Amino acid sequence: MNDENRKIYSAALVSIDRFVGGELSIEDIRSCLEVTLGLLEREPVSADSDIRDTIADLELIQFGQLESEQRPAAIFRLDTLRDTICSLLDGTP
Repeated sequence: MNDENRKIYSAALVSIDRFVGGELSIEDIRSCLEVTLGLLEREPVSADSDIRDTIADLELIQFGQLESEQRPAAIFRLDTLRDTICSLLDGTP
């Protein structure tokens, strides 16, 4: 993985942590992930499809679940993405 993508993935992890900490809304984290997708350089091993799937799932959560259920459901979904990104940063597929 190149250094630029490493920085972008690290920034995505910070955004996920900020969402979990209550600093960002679902809309905010979706926006952050969309920006992440736009900045990533293509590489053979990446989390592009995982990020796209997470964005889609967050949209379903935001508009398809009760407000009280949204944050816990989003955190559960983002945990999977966090694991994927951490594996990439660690060099394990």
